[in-house]
Amino acid sequence: MAIHDLLWACPDCGVTGSIRRSSGRKERCVACGTTFHRGRGASIVASREGRPDRVLAAAEWLSKLPAIEERFPDRDGSMPGPEPVVLRVAREVTPVRLNRELLGWAERFGPPRAATMTLTATSLRLEGKGAASASEIPLEQLMAIQASSSTLQVGSRDRPVLSLRFHDSSVLLWEHLLRGRARRRFRELGLGEITEWQPVIRTATPDPGRVAGIATEVRGRVPKPGTCPSPGRLYRTCQWIVRTAWQATGRLEVEGIENIPMKGPFLLICNHQSDLDPLLIHSVIPRPVHVVAKSTLFNAPGLRWILPRIAAIPVRRYQTDAQAVRVALRRLGAGCRTRGRSSSS
Repeated sequence: MAIHDLLWACPDCGVTGSIRRSSGRKERCVACGTTFHRGRGASIVASREGRPDRVLAAAEWLSKLPAIEERFPDRDGSMPGPEPVVLRVAREVTPVRLNRELLGWAERFGPPRAATMTLTATSLRLEGKGAASASEIPLEQLMAIQASSSTLQVGSRDRPVLSLRFHDSSVLLWEHLLRGRARRRFRELGLGEITEWQPVIRTATPDPGRVAGIATEVRGRVPKPGTCPSPGRLYRTCQWIVRTAWQATGRLEVEGIENIPMKGPFLLICNHQSDLDPLLIHSVIPRPVHVVAKSTLFNAPGLRWILPRIAAIPVRRYQTDAQAVRVALRRLGAGCRTRGRSSSS
C-alpha cells in the first residue's frame, strides 16, 4: 500500500488528501512540504527542511491523524467527492486446474474505465463511460467491502464485483467512509448490526435474503485423503533462486524454524506485510508448503501456469470460497508426502 493510501491526511499539517507521489519512492505533502518514504520493516520516515528525520511505525503515524469520524461526520453533505476512480468490472470466472484436479476459480476483470464515485446516505453512485450498468448500488445490497493496496473492491447482490482504483485519494479513507455509511444504513433498515466485513458482510441478525446471496459454506465430511501433488524440481528451483537473491541483496533473519513439525500436516498462519511474504516463506521453510493465493494472480498467462505447480491454491475474495476450503482440507487430509518426507498444507 502506498503511503498516501495509508496516510489519508498529513500527520504534520493535518490537510486531507495532500500527500502526493513524488520522485522515486518518496511522497510529499503539497501543503506543508514534508516528504515521506518507507523505512525498515513497517516504518515510515518523515523529512522536512530544518527538522531531523522522524522514523515511526505506520501504526504510530496513523495514531497522529484526526479521527475520520471527526473530519467527516456521518451526515449528508459531509462526504468528499465526487471522487475520480478507475473502474474495472469482473466479467467472468475461469477454472484453475492442475492436471485434472479443479483447484478453484479465477475472476477476470474487464478493461479499466474512467469514472467518478459519489457516496450518498443511501447508495454508492458511479458515473462515467462504461459505468451505466453499475450506476447506483443501494448500500443495503452490499455483500463485501475490501481494500487491496490502492484499490477498493466492492461486491453487491446480483451484480459483479467492482474494482475501484483511486488517483490521489486514500483507499483506506474511502473504505472507512463506505463502511460507516453501510453500517448506518443497515441500522436504519433494521437489517442488524454488521459484525464482519471479510470475506462477506455479516450481521448479528442475518437477513435470509442476504444469506441466500452468499456462497454456500463447506458442510459435511472432510474430503477423504487422496493423492497430493508433490512440489517437485520447479518448486525447489524457485525456492533456491529467491533465497539466494535475498541473501545477496538484503538481510533476512529467521526465528522459530524449530517449531515447524517435520512430519504430518500443519497450518501456518502468516501476518501479511507485503507481496514478498509468500516468496520469503517458501524460501526459508525446510518443508514444501501449499499456500492460498488471491485468485486474480492466476489470470496472467505465466502465473496461471506456474502457481499451481509451486503448490498455490486460488481463493476468491469477496465471498466465502467453498472450493478453496475443500482443496485445502484435501491437502491436509492427504498428508502431501514427497520423497519420504511430509510436506505441509
